[in-house]
Amino acid sequence: MKKIKIISLIFLVVIGIILINPMRKIKGVMFDQPLDSITIVLDAGHGGYDPGANAEGVNEASLNLAIAKKLESVLVASGATVIMTRESDIDLASDHDGSVKRADMKKRTEILSSEDATFFISLHGNISSDNSCHGSQIYYQIKDQNSKELAMIIQESLAKTTESKYIPVSGDFFVLNNSKNIGVLIEYGFLSNNNELNKLLNDKYQEAIAYSIFEGINNFLKKII
Repeated sequence: MKKIKIISLIFLVVIGIILINPMRKIKGVMFDQPLDSITIVLDAGHGGYDPGANAEGVNEASLNLAIAKKLESVLVASGATVIMTRESDIDLASDHDGSVKRADMKKRTEILSSEDATFFISLHGNISSDNSCHGSQIYYQIKDQNSKELAMIIQESLAKTTESKYIPVSGDFFVLNNSKNIGVLIEYGFLSNNNELNKLLNDKYQEAIAYSIFEGINNFLKKII
């Protein structure tokens, strides 16, 4: 009887770990829609000389990278190939480049345009003079229906986590306008909203955002494949 009780206790502990893990749904989705034939470029916006938006001493660039890495882990676990534009706090401009910003954006766009890529996701934080603004906002490529569809489906999933009321709109951004592949630019939340910033600094909330984006990607692929 003692042995049975010990086995039962171990079983309950394992089940408990699974239930409290916010990424527990990944395994089911992986088998539902394997991504082994998909290559996705993840662009963690800003970095290096360019910290992006700043609020309460928190740089956007660091949050972009943290969420990008979590999304990379989910995608790789599901079989996808992931290309990262950066994996540390760096910019992509060479030391000898004249306009650092332009050189960084040009190099970033070259990676997003990789011939092997199915599509790309560019991750950014948002900021507003109205500190009540909150939630995710997604931009798609002008006059590109596939990009619009990708944005709509990801936002449908992501909005459940970020409690966003925004709908995707076309965006006049360098990476969207100049990349050869389809893609979207995701602003996952407002650093200017103190409540949202505190959530964005939470590791589990970052994981929830990453999973929601993954779920949207998975749903998009189900629709087009």
